[in-house]
Amino acid sequence: TELLIRVSEFAIAALQSLIYYSIYELFITLHTGYQIMFWKFELQTTSNIDTILNKEEVLLSELMGEDDVLQETKAQNPKLVEFLSSESTIEELIRLTLTEPPVTEDEAVRYKFANMASELLTSEVHQITESLAKQCNLERIWSYLDGEPPLNPLQASFFSKLVAHLLQRATSIVVEFIKTLDGCLDLVFKHIGTSAIMDVLLRIVTCTQVDDMELRTDFLAWLMEQRLIERLLDLLGPQVDESINTNASQGLQDLIRLSRDHFNQLMDGDDPSDPLLDQLQSAAFLSQFLFKRIPSSIDSASIIVSSIGVLLVLLESKKPCPLEVQDSFIQNDSKGILRMFNAFNPIEPEIHEVSPQIDQLSTAGIEAVCTALVPNVADFFKVLCNPPPIDAMTTTLGCLNPPLGMVRLQVAKLIAAVIETDTGGILELREAIIQSGILPKLMDLFFEYEWNNFLHHQVELIVKHVLSNEILSTHNDQHVGTTNGQVGSSDAQQPISREGQLSNIAHPLPEVQQSQTQPSQPQTQPSQPLTQQSQPQAQQSQ
Repeated sequence: TELLIRVSEFAIAALQSLIYYSIYELFITLHTGYQIMFWKFELQTTSNIDTILNKEEVLLSELMGEDDVLQETKAQNPKLVEFLSSESTIEELIRLTLTEPPVTEDEAVRYKFANMASELLTSEVHQITESLAKQCNLERIWSYLDGEPPLNPLQASFFSKLVAHLLQRATSIVVEFIKTLDGCLDLVFKHIGTSAIMDVLLRIVTCTQVDDMELRTDFLAWLMEQRLIERLLDLLGPQVDESINTNASQGLQDLIRLSRDHFNQLMDGDDPSDPLLDQLQSAAFLSQFLFKRIPSSIDSASIIVSSIGVLLVLLESKKPCPLEVQDSFIQNDSKGILRMFNAFNPIEPEIHEVSPQIDQLSTAGIEAVCTALVPNVADFFKVLCNPPPIDAMTTTLGCLNPPLGMVRLQVAKLIAAVIETDTGGILELREAIIQSGILPKLMDLFFEYEWNNFLHHQVELIVKHVLSNEILSTHNDQHVGTTNGQVGSSDAQQPISREGQLSNIAHPLPEVQQSQTQPSQPQTQPSQPLTQQSQPQAQQSQ
């Protein structure tokens, strides 16, 4: 019996091996046969591009109808690249890109050739770019701006794509063309209400952030002569459309950020001067061109919002991640993300710190805003008390009449950003904010708009910094505490949306009171949350 069992096991193992070998042989046979059949019957896909190019008369429309024409162009098919880089073909591609297609065409395919033409012109092929950067073709491209506003947004994006490609691949040629073209910036500002044209202006301003420092210096000087910054700020005036206000403000914000980031790329010995950024960060310039618009634009929400947006960017400061935060992240790496990263990347990741140049630039911008803001604090208080009129808003929680509005929210963001700064000249500004009555007004708005978490967050930041600041906290009782005992009151029915902010605001109040009444005695025990204190303690902390 034992012998029969062993023979049976051996027979089964041999049969399994035979089956596995047979399957393997079958797979090899089928795979080899398929390869032979594939090449024998020429089943590989072939492109029709070469067939079209071999004709005596090649039509561009016929080529662009092929699905793989862009793929063949990027693969640099010799015949195709030679045809596309010819002068007549480049001219036709520009015409297709920037000319409005007939309305009679089907909407689904109306812009098909225009989109394909722009893709071919920006396909990163040297011969095509070299032909596109010729003087005659640059004039054809720029003639698109001769039309009357508003431009077609889709076609304007094609134009922006062409200009961005040329500024990246033929920077010196395009810069010289822009400088020699009469009224070049006038044409751009004519259509500044179109977002794609605002992108073109931003590309023009930042295109010289390259290694050629001489080209950069000359072009920045030319932009200063054209009064670029003044003309952008003029677009924040009351007689300008809201879309233009928004685009001009966004352009200034992007210009400030990109100019500051450019300093991280400078090498030792490079000239770090940027006259455009220096002009924007001048306190005298801000007072003259920006703050004059706030009192005269009390009824224009877009102007106030756009102006404050520029100030908020000037108040931004890049700071490296604190070491304690990095250590905390490493210690709490519960999911092993860092360990997994180090397993595949034996080289430790570098910790990039903020360069001294960009830190100095940020400080200069903050100091300029604080200096220019001191005599204008009262204007922002007027905006909080009498914002631009807004229609009543019906929500699921009732009717807001009037709503908080973007204007007052932007003012709250500005005050929060200013109070959190710690640079020279900030003491005078903080004193002006205290005397103006802005802080009590913001606290009143906090309780008036009980479901506006955006406002609650800004007020929470302000109060936290007020309580942690010695100068501001000395004015806490008479200036901030005007909410009639609402913070920490056990009788008030607080909405759920602001309970988190109220808890965060009320929690450090006992510590602040104890530090002010007994400054010499160190605190040995952490204070309990306000919700766990007795009623007398809660009333005292208010």
